[in-house]
Parts: sequence; C-alpha cells; structure tokens
Amino acid sequence: MQIVDRYVLKEFILSLIYCVTAFIVLYIIVDLFNYIDEMMRSQVPLQLVFLYYGTFIPTIFVQTAPMAALLAAVYTLSNLKRFNELTALRVSGLSLWKIIKPLIYMTALLGICVFMVNDRVVPELAPISSRIKEENIKEIDAPEKKTIIEDVAVFSAGNRIIYARSYDMRKKELRDIIVHQNDASQNLVMKLSAQRGYWEDGKWIFENGTTYRLNEAGYIIGIPASFNRKTMDIKEKPNYFAQRGSLPETMNYRQLKTYIDKFASKGSSTRRGLLVDLYYKTALPFISLSVLFVASPFAFMVQRGGIFAGFGVSILVGLTFFTVQGMSLALGKAGILPPIASAWFANALFLFAGVYLMNRCR
Repeated sequence: MQIVDRYVLKEFILSLIYCVTAFIVLYIIVDLFNYIDEMMRSQVPLQLVFLYYGTFIPTIFVQTAPMAALLAAVYTLSNLKRFNELTALRVSGLSLWKIIKPLIYMTALLGICVFMVNDRVVPELAPISSRIKEENIKEIDAPEKKTIIEDVAVFSAGNRIIYARSYDMRKKELRDIIVHQNDASQNLVMKLSAQRGYWEDGKWIFENGTTYRLNEAGYIIGIPASFNRKTMDIKEKPNYFAQRGSLPETMNYRQLKTYIDKFASKGSSTRRGLLVDLYYKTALPFISLSVLFVASPFAFMVQRGGIFAGFGVSILVGLTFFTVQGMSLALGKAGILPPIASAWFANALFLFAGVYLMNRCR
C-alpha cells in the first residue's frame, strides 16, 4: 500500500469511527427521550434499560452505517480539496479513481461487516430488545378496528419457527398452527401442527394437534404423536405475535429463505413481500458503496462552503437514495417490480450514475 493510500485510508477510518459513534449515540438519545415517560411510569430497572440499548446497538449500526460511510467519505475528500492536497495529488499524476481506491476497499469491507452483523448478530439480539420494549417500555396499541391478524409468523427462541393462519389479539388466540423445530445446522427435526392455541395463566396451550419427528432427510421417524391438549414451552408472550411484521429482521438470510419456501404460498402477496425483504438483505451491505460513487464526484466539484457544503451534499445524496429505495421496495411488494429488481434498483441506479459522474469529473 502506497503512502497516499495509507494517508487517505487513515483519514477515512477516523471519520467513519466518529460518524458511526455519533449516529449510535444520537439514536439512543432520541429513543431514550421518546420513551423516558414510559420508563419512569413503569419503573424500569436501570440494568434492563442498559440491556435494551445494548442489544439494540447492532440494529442501529446496520441502519446507520451507510449514512455514516457517506458522511465520512465526503468529509475526507472535502478536506483533501480544502487544503489543496487534492490538487497536489492530481498534479502528481493520480486519477480520481486512484485517489478514492482506499475508500472503495474500506467501504466494501464495511459492507461485509454490515451483512455479517445483520445476518448473525441482529437476529439473535433484536428479539431480546423487542421483547424488553414490548413488556416493559411500550405497550402495543392494538388497532381499534382490526383485532385479527392473518398469516402470523415469528422466529421463536429455541430455533423454532411458529406460523399461525390467524391471531386474535383480543382473545390472545392462535388458529391453524404449524411449529418447525430446527437443529443447529437448520435441519428440520420436528414438526407440530395444532388446530388452536391460547394464552392461559402465563402459558401457551395448544389443542387438537400432532407432533412429528423427522430425520436429516426430512422423513418422519416413528409414529406421530397426537394430543388433545398440550402445554407448550414457548417463551414468547401474546404481544410478541402481534409484531408479525418484524419477522424478516429477526431471521437471518437462510432462515428467512427456508420460511418462504415452506410456508408462504406461491403467488401470494405475503410471499412477494417476504421475497423483497430477502433480497434486500443482500442489497443492504452495498448501499454504502453505491452512495460513495455518487457522493465522491460532488465532493470533488464543490468549490465553496468547504466541509459544510460537503455535509449538505451528503444529506442530499442520502435522502435521494433512501427515497428512491423506499419507492422501489414499495413497488416490489405491490407486484409492479420483480422482488430482486426492487431490492437492487436503487443500488444499481446510484452505482451507474456514480461511475458516469466519476468519468466526467476532471
């Protein structure tokens, strides 16, 4: 690695650390002020508050890393231009691509970290923070008109997927239940089906069901065990099932794909929406790289305003990207765009636009 690369990389890494830390702290402060009244009213223990935010930090990191990388990159490049270092590098024969090469490599590495955290850490810790919030900090406000939710699915503790055709929030009752128990390698080892499940005395009771044991090939082992009434060892409380929309965030890529293949009906709107969420898991890590290519030419072209102009460029690029991304994801879930195209549209558009602008920037 050349001296110039090390210098640019050092400046970028320091700025990135500052930006990520600032975003996490600001996010926590805003969230804390938003729920401070509920915490005081419920007398939430301090250690539980620390546990909540400690398990919530990986989610914050995944959500804010692209914007942090964008700000760090623009700040680094703006400083190079501000102190005429960019001019010196250009005079020495370095192209703009050569100058931002360390930033590209580092942003790609950040994308890998985002994917790993989102795929390995967030699914483990997000249910913990969500459960603390639901049970101790914020009560779920059930819709007044709609108390029955269709197609409820959650990733339960113990490496289980629980699916119900419907959930009655008023009665705290599940209907047409399917439970899949996976081993550490995500192989299906047990399947349970039940006609009805309800919450009674702090426990889930399932009725009129059958339990199947399966081998690694997916074939049934032994004789299925039927039951009329069974107390289930399910830690999730009724409010947790009302949050069925959080399923993609509480499952990694492989678990979500398995769920789509086994539960979601082909051609259904539920399957289409879950496929968008699945492909978005692969597109998310590359957001930082896409916005970097667009922001870099603007950072080079800014003549006045210095760092403040650079921050303005960053905010504009970020808002534009997330607006385009939100629209494309909505079009995908509505069936107008194919799921994979809707998840990757914003990334591809900004990547091609950035390459074009970089080649035009002199």
